[in-house]
Amino acid sequence: MNPFLRNRATTIAAAVALAAIAACYSAAFGVLADMSAATLLADGAVFAATFAFECIIIWNIIKYVLRPMVSGYLNQYLMIIGFFVVVSTAGVELAVNYFVDGENLIAFAKTLPARGLVLALLYAAVVQFYNQRLNADDESDAEPTAEPSSAPTEVIDKITVRSGQKISVINIADVNFIKADGDYVSIATETGRWLKEQTMKYYEQNLPTADFVRVHRSYIVNVAKISKIERYGQQQLIELRNGEKIKVSNSGYKALKERLNL
Repeated sequence: MNPFLRNRATTIAAAVALAAIAACYSAAFGVLADMSAATLLADGAVFAATFAFECIIIWNIIKYVLRPMVSGYLNQYLMIIGFFVVVSTAGVELAVNYFVDGENLIAFAKTLPARGLVLALLYAAVVQFYNQRLNADDESDAEPTAEPSSAPTEVIDKITVRSGQKISVINIADVNFIKADGDYVSIATETGRWLKEQTMKYYEQNLPTADFVRVHRSYIVNVAKISKIERYGQQQLIELRNGEKIKVSNSGYKALKERLNL
């Protein structure tokens, strides 16, 4: 869930912060553009509504589009920031000012570069905050959980999967990785992928610890299938022997280094 909307306290805090930012934003640029009181109030209200709505959109883009990408999304972040700056200033705010106080349009237009700079900084701060929250979520989800002493583990050496009416047996040595997929896990081998109704925690606890490591909340990797480890900015990646790339969280990277004695 969006970190600004996770609970009542964060929602209230976000609303208060947004109101304060909107007041400062509209007051500062209202003076520069010599706005009337009505125009200033409309400008602040439009800024707050637009900014809040766009922050929600940015969260969904980052979480569901950019984060699943293995690399190369810095340019996409810059494009998102630039796009929403243009939409907000030269689009929504300019249009509202035209309808509310069209006679002051030239003076308002002169503030657009400064508005764009301020918005770019605000959106960059929001993007950075979202990424920090997602990284923190990755780390907390990737942390190993203590297993009750009354529940001994079973080291599995085969996985049975069903495809239609056919049941196949997969040797764990043939598994490239296991990926979380909703209420299921996806078992990936060189010959295909199968869904199985079990949890990542089950496989993390029961696969041979010498051969498999959980490198991310969504991935458990067979270390024998790893070709190399790469780094793109702040993101570590594993490349498998078949060319597939998998994201690695910070805690997963530490666990992987320990497993590989690096």
